[in-house]
Amino acid sequence: MEDNNLSNDLRATSILFASMVIGLIVFVGISIGVNVMIGPFKHDGQFAKIFLIVTIFLSTVYNRRVYNMQQSTAVLQERLNQYRSALIIYLALTEGPAIFSIMGFLLTGDFRFLAITVILLVNMFIKRPSKSRFIEELQLDTKEQQGLES
Repeated sequence: MEDNNLSNDLRATSILFASMVIGLIVFVGISIGVNVMIGPFKHDGQFAKIFLIVTIFLSTVYNRRVYNMQQSTAVLQERLNQYRSALIIYLALTEGPAIFSIMGFLLTGDFRFLAITVILLVNMFIKRPSKSRFIEELQLDTKEQQGLES
């Protein structure tokens, strides 16, 4: 029963990930369409530095939480919950700057903001949830890996 719960938890996390990424991609498409048809709302290019600093900070927060989970002696289900929590926080905190970056593009028409959004999307894809990523990042032993199979 626990094995099935682990697989379902990983599947639910993957669905959440996909919905966040698809939402960002749709927003990018809409903003490009608006920018092409109407043009930028305002010309001001001082947003990019803030988003880059936030992105670097966010990746260190995620990496620190994963390191703590690797050192944890908690049962597999608890480690999965911790991993999912860290991943959701990372995705949410990465999605926020991506949305602001898209808004920066809408305001200024500066395509550098879209480049930031693409970088953030790539970062999200790098952390895409899967069994293999969970096994790799938490350095699960063979017995724990078998607990993920269903």
